[in-house]
Amino acid sequence: MPRDAKALFEAAAAGHATARRGGGPALGGHRRLVAAVVALIDPGVVVLGGGVGQNQLVLLEVRRTVRELAWDTEVTVGGLGDRATLLGAAHVAVTRALDSMA
Repeated sequence: MPRDAKALFEAAAAGHATARRGGGPALGGHRRLVAAVVALIDPGVVVLGGGVGQNQLVLLEVRRTVRELAWDTEVTVGGLGDRATLLGAAHVAVTRALDSMA
């Protein structure tokens, strides 16, 4: 199995069967987690972010798993790309700093 997400996606692009199925055990937990969230709170839409969430193979597999384990729910990708984590952390830091001054 590839050592990280980038290697996993490169293997999938090269035709590696397990990698093309969404990473097998490496991403299986992510797919099932999204399906569980859909089943529990019925969010209407799920937005995937970050470098992994932006990958089309991941998106397709998450959509398939959600349909199989819960029900058909819109699953899409956010517009922040692989900057989502950094921007989210910066937002939390700024918000906490502002809250502490109030």
